[in-house]
Amino acid sequence: MAIKKYPEDLSGAKSELYEQDHVTPDFALRDSVSRDIFDPEIFEELRELFGEDRTRLALEELSSCLQDSFPNVAPEDLDRDQIFRRAHFLVARAGLMGFTALRDTCVDLQHACAKGSPFGKEYSRTLETTTATRNAIASLL
Repeated sequence: MAIKKYPEDLSGAKSELYEQDHVTPDFALRDSVSRDIFDPEIFEELRELFGEDRTRLALEELSSCLQDSFPNVAPEDLDRDQIFRRAHFLVARAGLMGFTALRDTCVDLQHACAKGSPFGKEYSRTLETTTATRNAIASLL
């Protein structure tokens, strides 16, 4: 598998270009996506279980879901129950696919919504993590 380039890291810095045919998917996954947001071992287990096509479809579905799940609006303008349900859904989906940061921020958001407490801080972190996760997914596709 030839890797054309690695995506920008979370700081926005451009990474080096790679075009060697000997670069393996494992190497690309480990180096192109920050371990702060992604666990490549979990992802590899999923890929081995589901195969390439189903894994690609799952990534595309997750990316699409993330695009629509958390609008960039003030948290007080949102339906708490709806945000709770979206966060709850994403905890399992993100965790299964190895997106640990998204899983963790969604757990925090889900708990804040369930307690009835203000959830602005958790929502903001979830928005940031959602963007980072979508960027990571784009690099894996």
